Amino acid sequence: MIVFSNLSGLAYCLNTTVFVATNVMEREFKLKYALNVMGCKIIPYWLSNLIFDYFFYALTVMILILFVQIEKVEIIQNYLGKFTISMLVFGLNLTSLSYCLGFMFTKKTSAMKIFPIFLYIVFFSIPWGFVNGF
Repeated sequence: MIVFSNLSGLAYCLNTTVFVATNVMEREFKLKYALNVMGCKIIPYWLSNLIFDYFFYALTVMILILFVQIEKVEIIQNYLGKFTISMLVFGLNLTSLSYCLGFMFTKKTSAMKIFPIFLYIVFFSIPWGFVNGF
């Protein structure tokens, strides 16, 4: 279970490059000005992006649960309800955090290279080490 937790955490940290690239690219190409000129309000734009990204995250969770059911992974199957809820809440936190921490980067390429490593070390490995005693 520990190996599965680490691998799934790493996989979802690598997946966040898509989430963080959106707001970095918006700032890099100054799309906010173009959106304002076209009459698009910023809050609905960002809310729709967040919902869209969360939908694809939830889709990956549902595929994971489908594979758990097909393969009959007993460790996860015993706690499938709690696992599903915790993964869906984790996804909401992960996408929101990715949007909020996008301010650290000025270029999309640097965000896509550095952010997953930063996220895995700071927000996954260190807390996991504190919980399990390094």
